Amino acid sequence: MFIASLYSDYYKRLWSWYSTPHVAKGGGATRVSVFQRTHEERQATENLAHNQKALMEIYLLSFSEELVTSGLSTFGYVSSGLAGIRPAILLTAFNHMVPETPCQRAVSMEPCNLTPPQGLKCRDKPANEEDLARHIKVCEDFKDGVKFFD
Repeated sequence: MFIASLYSDYYKRLWSWYSTPHVAKGGGATRVSVFQRTHEERQATENLAHNQKALMEIYLLSFSEELVTSGLSTFGYVSSGLAGIRPAILLTAFNHMVPETPCQRAVSMEPCNLTPPQGLKCRDKPANEEDLARHIKVCEDFKDGVKFFD
């Protein structure tokens, strides 16, 4: 299991949980390895080395067979697109209210456009809204955003 987070607490909790073998239904013990490449503890977008580590973590995440990402996560959006997989999204708890279904499979690997453009045009003509509606959905993790799907 690979953890990409600014904070080491997520790693420590998951490592503690998975470091002891769990008995599977077949009777054999299963051990899960937990890794965290970096844990910067704070955002530092003005720092080149910090940004290089972030890019490296996005790239490592893109090798995932399964990806669970938090809502509104740029890391999750980019890495799932690179991996070509639909992530499971842990939906954001707005106003400290956890959604009824806290985890949802994304409709596509495409990222959420958090600020969709208004008045779309195609070759200087207004876009066919009916045609667009067949390929665009509201984002799972942000009701004002849109994303493409097949």
